[in-house]
Amino acid sequence: MKKGYKFLLLIFSFFILYSCNSNQNNSPKEFYESVTFLNQKNDSLSIIEVIKLYDANQFTIPFENKVFYDLKGEKSSWIHFKIKPQKEDSYFLIWNPFLEYGKLFTRNDSIKHLKTFSLLDDEKLNWKYRIPTWKISKSKTTTDVFLNIKDNRERTTLKFLLLDEYNYQLFSQIDYAVIAIQIGVLLVLLIIAIFLFSGKRKKAIFWYALYVIFCITEFILYKGLDLQFGFGYSAVFQSTKRIIFQSLSITALLFFFINFYPFVKQTKLIKKVYLIIAYISLFISLIFLTEYINNKIYIDKVYLYTILRFCAVFVLGSHVYLIIKKILPVYLGIAFLLPISGFFIFYVLGEPKQTLSLFGSFMVDNIYPVMITIEMSMILYYIISQFVKSES
Repeated sequence: MKKGYKFLLLIFSFFILYSCNSNQNNSPKEFYESVTFLNQKNDSLSIIEVIKLYDANQFTIPFENKVFYDLKGEKSSWIHFKIKPQKEDSYFLIWNPFLEYGKLFTRNDSIKHLKTFSLLDDEKLNWKYRIPTWKISKSKTTTDVFLNIKDNRERTTLKFLLLDEYNYQLFSQIDYAVIAIQIGVLLVLLIIAIFLFSGKRKKAIFWYALYVIFCITEFILYKGLDLQFGFGYSAVFQSTKRIIFQSLSITALLFFFINFYPFVKQTKLIKKVYLIIAYISLFISLIFLTEYINNKIYIDKVYLYTILRFCAVFVLGSHVYLIIKKILPVYLGIAFLLPISGFFIFYVLGEPKQTLSLFGSFMVDNIYPVMITIEMSMILYYIISQFVKSES
């Protein structure tokens, strides 16, 4: 226990050190205010043409103090910012492992193409870090940076970071530590579930353990670790990788409900609907698997995801009904509300800003998986309490 407290204290210390350190290239406010968009979107511009447009003062659209942008269905965007003369290398990061395309050029003494990140090309799915990161060499003169991005998702996250060597290393250490803590907690839940299954041999525990496994996998994909460690597989897989494991999670969770909840005559219909939804989500997973095998998309993921959303709404509503009927405890209903509440926080507090602190940015990035972890912990608590109750 003491080691755990020391580890958490170390993470907190990293946040304090990062916040207090003054060696960053720019403050977040100073940096985002220096960023501008080209006043046209175009897929065919060369970097030479882009630079000519910059020299002709065509980068006139300011980068707003927000993180979420709507780029779906649009042509590629060009973004520009400057880096002051530096005595050490800089690191530019886009805090988004799901950005479909990003290419970066620099100009000082010459024009350099640094790297292209793409989730649309099977040959570019092996990243050195889990999010798009470019190392920009030090220079005695001002460096012009030109970023070409394209994304066809419902909402594009453009959280930019410009860090020096020290802050980049510190940021990555904090990032890995936060990920390690979350995976560690999930593994503890899995180990407890395995012990319970080995002792009780209940099918419901097997489905709960499977649910945790799918959630761990989805979390790894959510963090972009598959790209960093060379398991990107294909562009088709990247387009729907989270949804397949979310649908598999729903399948496992529903079979847990079916096999463990104490349904009565009044709630037998809910049990039957759970079974239907379980097979629907399993069928959706099989569609995605077929697409991965054939490396071809047959059905737009938006339609399949919409079906899963309607299923999730029914599951949530039915839990409220089961709580009202006193078949389930209230805390279990609260647990299922937590992941959904993470999305509504943005509507209450407003969308995150470019000027959000490091601590706040990590909170935004991790709020959904943290809520899911709490939900799983509550379910495990319910399982154990039912076993204790049955044996007393």
